[in-house]
Amino acid sequence: TREIVTAKKNFHLTTLFAVYGETNRIKTKEEHPNGEDFLITKIAQLRWLFDGVPESNGSWDILIVDDGCPDGSGEACARVAAERGGGAPVEVLYLQDAIDQKLPVVKGIASTKDSRKGGAVHYGLWAGAQRKYSGKTHCISYTDADLSTHLGQSGLLLDGILNKGKDGVVGSRRAREAVMVKSGGRNTRGKLHAYLWKQMMPEICYVVDTQTAFKAFRADVVEALTADLMERTMSFDLELLLKAQLRAGTPNALGQAGICWKDSEAESTSGSSGGYVVLLQQMAAIYRHYLPKDDWRESFARFIDSLTGEAFDKLLVNTPKSIEQRDAAQYASPDTVSAEEMAQHCGLAQVQGPSAGAADGMGDEPLAVFLRLGESKGVCEKIQDLAVDDLDLTIPAYELQVRCAADLLIKEHVTRDALEVLREKLVSKKSDFKYFTHLSVVLALSKVITREIVTAKKNFHLTTLFAVYGETNRIKTKEEHPNGEDFLITKIAQLRWLFDGVPESNGSWDILIVDDGCPDGSGEACARVAAERGGGAPVEVLYLQDAIDQKLPVVKGIASTKDSRKGGAVHYGLWAGAQRKYSGKTHCISYTDADLSTHLGQSGLLLDGILNKGKDGVVGSRRAREAVMVKSGGRNTRGKLHAYLWKQMMPEICYVVDTQTAFKAFRADVVEALTADLMERTMSFDLELLLKAQLRAGTPNALGQAGICWKDSEAESTSGSSGGYVVLLQQMAAIYRHYLPKDDWRESFARFIDSLTGEAFDKLLVNTPKSIEQRDAAQYASPDTVSAEEMAQHCGLAQVQGPSAGAADGMGDEPLAVFLRLGESKGVCEKIQDLAVDDLDLTIPAYELQVRCAADLLIKEHVTRDALEVLREKLVSKKSDFKYFTHLSVVLALSKVITREIVTA
Repeated sequence: TREIVTAKKNFHLTTLFAVYGETNRIKTKEEHPNGEDFLITKIAQLRWLFDGVPESNGSWDILIVDDGCPDGSGEACARVAAERGGGAPVEVLYLQDAIDQKLPVVKGIASTKDSRKGGAVHYGLWAGAQRKYSGKTHCISYTDADLSTHLGQSGLLLDGILNKGKDGVVGSRRAREAVMVKSGGRNTRGKLHAYLWKQMMPEICYVVDTQTAFKAFRADVVEALTADLMERTMSFDLELLLKAQLRAGTPNALGQAGICWKDSEAESTSGSSGGYVVLLQQMAAIYRHYLPKDDWRESFARFIDSLTGEAFDKLLVNTPKSIEQRDAAQYASPDTVSAEEMAQHCGLAQVQGPSAGAADGMGDEPLAVFLRLGESKGVCEKIQDLAVDDLDLTIPAYELQVRCAADLLIKEHVTRDALEVLREKLVSKKSDFKYFTHLSVVLALSKVITREIVTAKKNFHLTTLFAVYGETNRIKTKEEHPNGEDFLITKIAQLRWLFDGVPESNGSWDILIVDDGCPDGSGEACARVAAERGGGAPVEVLYLQDAIDQKLPVVKGIASTKDSRKGGAVHYGLWAGAQRKYSGKTHCISYTDADLSTHLGQSGLLLDGILNKGKDGVVGSRRAREAVMVKSGGRNTRGKLHAYLWKQMMPEICYVVDTQTAFKAFRADVVEALTADLMERTMSFDLELLLKAQLRAGTPNALGQAGICWKDSEAESTSGSSGGYVVLLQQMAAIYRHYLPKDDWRESFARFIDSLTGEAFDKLLVNTPKSIEQRDAAQYASPDTVSAEEMAQHCGLAQVQGPSAGAADGMGDEPLAVFLRLGESKGVCEKIQDLAVDDLDLTIPAYELQVRCAADLLIKEHVTRDALEVLREKLVSKKSDFKYFTHLSVVLALSKVITREIVTA
């Protein structure tokens, strides 16, 4: 950016984004757990980028377009800009106004319901292009409302337009030099989608990443692009890129800039197979509107026209290897797999599940997908070779496959001992195996344990319960809603599979669902789905409000459902379950979450601890040595800090590695004792139950722990904020004082926690003592090495200040004190890599500020564009060796130097 200014290429950058349903993310984390404070953060990022650039040479503004949001997202943005934007050039437009004025850019849009972001972006592009900036090249970029893409990278887009003469530039997450952090690893759906559309549009095959919301065009190009548009929903990006390419008339007319990008989970919707099919069908329409037809292209367009979500799911589990094993950038048109072959693949992978009660006798047909390899390999090796890389249990075909794979493993490894040997083999080289493979082995082990319990004449009944609130989307199928998980039908299928072959007289199960006071009718939705599609499964829905109305002892102290945040509903469900008697059977009660993070086929591991090992209760642990956890963002420093703090107050249950997993089970007689006189109904209810169970038993390590496979369910979930962690810790301090003896060490931490704020916790995050951060949370003891007094000091040490506007070149090193603790023998980049947070979350203000400060320090050491490009290449050549924080700080430094050089040259 500085290089652009140096080159006397004066410019103005307009950055726009659409808003719909953003009234939570516009807030701070203190105001809402999904708050990203995204507008104030975007303003800070652009101010940082233009720091040191005279406004006469380089200027910027932000345009926000409300896409018809019924909740007032536009008004919320305008209010935040006015109250906290510090005079930043921000304007809010409304798509409805453009429709009312019948502007040409929204021709064909009868109402805002006809737009799904595309109409709003088109209007914003057009409106931006109407503005003239004398003596300046006007560039217009668009992005998303979230913080996935740091706007400090905008210099990379400007570089392509102002230095390299491109009409437009695509910020690419998939370019060689790009760094992308996305939950779940490689996306087979994305690859299949890319292959299919590229067969119709060879003209823009060279564009590696069409869907990233980080693109820029010259304003004069925008005026041409926004005339006579046809697509206002999901595929609007592709139409803009295709029009730009056709307008230019020369190959590779658009630039591509590799960026750093990190998925923003909270409040986002996840793509469903049905959504991919709709997108592809829109792309087929775009192809037919703009491009010449030939047999190859048209065969794919016809194939796509006939696709359904179900057929796409079949393709997913049977994707041709020549597509799956290549990078999407390598796909050409024509390519190796024809539309006819794709149609055949839709019919090949019809994987059937085991029939109830007949799994032992089933043939190999249900697992045809795992039997393509020669007999020289065992079942586990076949699974590892052929299973999907990114297991999404919300896709029915995948969830069915993993159960089928487990059944095939049982046929090869018949006994518990054999399966435990196999599991240990996988655990010893955990990262070498896919999550699918790990889960299939654990499911096989769980199912064999369940059968062996029955064989040993330990008859039992398992009640599984979960609370529901705001689950009217996830209860649906993916065809009905993009966040649909069909979770109830899936949970029923998982338990039926686990108990398959177990006589009901020996082992039985039921599901209890407790509505936590949901105003949207989650309980009623569950009851309806169970009745219509549950196939007679033993499912009952209870309502917390009924327990309050009846003044049941288990809800003593709860005046209304608003006093509960899952805890009250789980307590009621546990109590209600314990009232049921099953003659001649040991009754066990487990609880889980509504989502599909934990496969219920693993319930045999919980039963094992109670029925075989004599434990009162068992905790399903994501952090045990043998556990496998897939969670976006890697290691969670917040979680470690949280664990260290509560453990200093409660050494009695320090041995429990993972208190917060929603996968625990207790004997019913224990539950009756635990649910008497409870105090905590919100976030820390788990800890109180565990502590009461431990104190009741009176013997050390009274609770069992079972390592499980667990994969984060993002859609519809809320992400933990620092403020939320503080509230949780303060509740835990109250639990400690209620149940446990006091001593100086414990009390010092309780007092420290009482005084904590979200801001102070954020300071601790960027200055976490290494003796905490570098150990596994299971190793924390009480007393441990870092005292409460030291923690209090750390709250005040990491007061990282940002660069003052217009004075970054002359700032001292004080803002980066956190990066200056190492000796001078190391360069700035090495210091950043050593000391930066492992899991960079740009929604935490202290982290976002640090990465900008780190970039400024890099600029001081690597002054020129050439030097920074050499440094970036060093990181890219060993991409996985460096933290996302380090990559992003280098890219931001490069972007800022480019921006300055554009103006000054």
